[in-house]
Amino acid sequence: MKCPNPECGEELINEHSSFCDMCGSEIFRCVTSGCPEYGVLTTNAMRCPQCGESVEPNGPPSGVATPVQPEMPPQTQSPVQQTQAPPQTQAPPQQTQPPPSTEFMQAPGGSRLFFRHTDGWILELVDGDILGRVNGRHTDKLGSTKVISGTHAKITRAQDGWYIADQKSLNKTWVNGKEAEPYAPVLIKQNDVVTIANQKFTIVIN
Repeated sequence: MKCPNPECGEELINEHSSFCDMCGSEIFRCVTSGCPEYGVLTTNAMRCPQCGESVEPNGPPSGVATPVQPEMPPQTQSPVQQTQAPPQTQAPPQQTQPPPSTEFMQAPGGSRLFFRHTDGWILELVDGDILGRVNGRHTDKLGSTKVISGTHAKITRAQDGWYIADQKSLNKTWVNGKEAEPYAPVLIKQNDVVTIANQKFTIVIN
């Protein structure tokens, strides 16, 4: 089975893949019974061009074992307690902040948002940033993690603080262990734990 991206057309390693390993395109399929395009692969993430119904991420048909999903964030233990985040009343340690760079724009209101990974590396985010394997400024860190969607989540800044919105990703976004609804911004605060697919980050706002 070939990648439905007309600019790629390479053979898929797994016919149930939700993205192409060669070009990185996310792959969807019509699941409306009776539609002539039922089960046909497409890169259109909105609706089937034939019947107009919503498409779903590509995957095995009903009755076939689904791929192994990433481990869900634990529900019985506070995610915040699992990380060594600074107290809410203290600024993050100076040595953990990335050095100043002209690449980053100053966030509105003077505050800066950091995602600190459980492995210790840090992303500095600005209003409008995309977190994804293919799109956004942070593909150097996120591009090698195949369970992260090409465009997985979006960061926005409002008067009352920072928000993250899942972009209908395949493997979901969680805030403090609660799944975020697609395209619905969720307020994130100091020391919150955000999980993108299976990658866990602690929020630091400075």
